[in-house]
Amino acid sequence: MKRLWSFLIVTAVYILAAATGILTYILLDFLIKHPLMLMLICDIAATLVVWFFGLIFKNASMYDPYWSVQSIVIIAGWLILRNTALNAVDILMLIAVGFWAVRLTYNWASTFYGLKKTQDWRYVMLKQKNPKLFFITNLFGINLMPTLLVYLGTVPLYYVIFNNSAINGFTVFGLVIMIVATLIELIADVQMKNFKKTNTDQQQVMDKGLWTYSRHPNYLGEIAFWWGIFVFSFSYINTPLYIGLGAVSITLLFMFISIPMIEKKMLNTRPSSFKEYQKKVSMLLLLPNKKDYEKSA
Repeated sequence: MKRLWSFLIVTAVYILAAATGILTYILLDFLIKHPLMLMLICDIAATLVVWFFGLIFKNASMYDPYWSVQSIVIIAGWLILRNTALNAVDILMLIAVGFWAVRLTYNWASTFYGLKKTQDWRYVMLKQKNPKLFFITNLFGINLMPTLLVYLGTVPLYYVIFNNSAINGFTVFGLVIMIVATLIELIADVQMKNFKKTNTDQQQVMDKGLWTYSRHPNYLGEIAFWWGIFVFSFSYINTPLYIGLGAVSITLLFMFISIPMIEKKMLNTRPSSFKEYQKKVSMLLLLPNKKDYEKSA
C-alpha cells in the first residue's frame, strides 16, 4: 500500500506539472511566438513543479521519471501546435520514441519501492558531500540540467514535425538506431536485474550477456538512442547540423559524469573484481573481451 500511495503521489505531481506547463503556454502564447522557445519555458515550469515536490517529500528521485516522459509530452505538444494530420514519418517517430519512453518508464517503476525507500544513490552521495549546497545541486544538477539536455536531444524532431519531412534513408537508419538502442537497454537491464536477484557474492561483478562486452551497455543504448533521433531528423533533409548539440551533450554527460561516478562507486565496493573487469571489458562499446581477443590473436 505504501508503494501504491507513492506511485499515486508521483502521478499526481506529474499531472500537476503537465497542467503547469499548459498554463504557462496559455499565459505566454501571446508574448512568445516561437514554438521552440515557448516549449522550453513550459518544460522548465513543469520541472520546477517536480523539483518543488521533491523538496516537500525529501526525495530528489521525484524527478527520475521526467527523463523518459519529457520527450513524448514535447512531441505531442508540437504535433498539436502543427494542427495537421499525422503522416508516415510522424507515426514512425512516435513508435520509436514511444518504445523508448515506455521501456525506460517501466524500468523506473519496477525499481521504485516508494518515496521513503527509493532514492538514487548519487543524490544521496551529493547531499552527504555538500549538504549546504544540495539545494542548488538538486535544482540545477538533478532537475534543470537533465531537462535542458533532454530538450536539446528532442529538438531535432521539431524540424521533422514542422517541415516537409518524408521517408528516406535517414528515416530508416535513424529508426533502426533508436529501436536497436532501446533493445540494448532493455536486454542489459533485464540481465542486470536477474543478476541482482540470484547473486549472493557482494564482490561479484556482473560480466554476463551484454555486460561481457561492455561495462555499461545500458548507457551505450541510451547514448545511441539520442544519436538515432539526430539521424532520424534528416527526414527533413535541410535539418541544420548544429542541432546535434543535444546528442553531443548527452554523450558527454554519460562519458564524463555518469560513468565515472558509477565506476568510482564500484571500485570502492568491489576493488579487486572491478579492476580486473575494467582490464578486460570495454568501457562503453560492445567489443570482444580483451583476454579472448588476445587468445584469438
